Amino acid sequence: MPAPTPKRAQASSSSAGAGAAAAASSKLPKRRAPAPGRGKQKKVFPEEQGLSHLLSLTQSIAGVTSEKLEAKAQSNREKKLQIEAKRIEDQQRKDDIERRKRDNQSRVGAAGRVKSKAEIKAALKTSLREKSKSRKEARKLKKKAAVGGVDPSSSASVSASTGKPAKKKKSVSFAAA
Repeated sequence: MPAPTPKRAQASSSSAGAGAAAAASSKLPKRRAPAPGRGKQKKVFPEEQGLSHLLSLTQSIAGVTSEKLEAKAQSNREKKLQIEAKRIEDQQRKDDIERRKRDNQSRVGAAGRVKSKAEIKAALKTSLREKSKSRKEARKLKKKAAVGGVDPSSSASVSASTGKPAKKKKSVSFAAA
């Protein structure tokens, strides 16, 4: 037995009475009970866990990637629905505008619609052409009447645009005066 420490030697030597032993034991420091728990454990390496460890790792990785893919697919579905809804809304708006235009045209009629600047100019040009043609025909008839004696009030001298006979102008001759 190893050499007793002085405190233990005193405790063992003083075995004279129970009171003395109790006094000696009170001088010793009290030991705490070990904390409840698992205690020190051996480290477990992944290689020692074998296939079960690898399977759990692959399942966790596959779970994360499948969640990401599912979230991406869901967002793509939502985007497609939004795009389709917007396309339908735009188409309805176009149809409404076209329907209103058709309704306005049917109410007013083709003649009642507002003419463009080009259409107005074209109409003016055609009316000017018709007027100039009628004046030219009237001049030709007057020349023939003066030369050949054709009656300017005949049916040939009737203006095509108005349907009225051309007016007979008075001519004054200064040679006889």
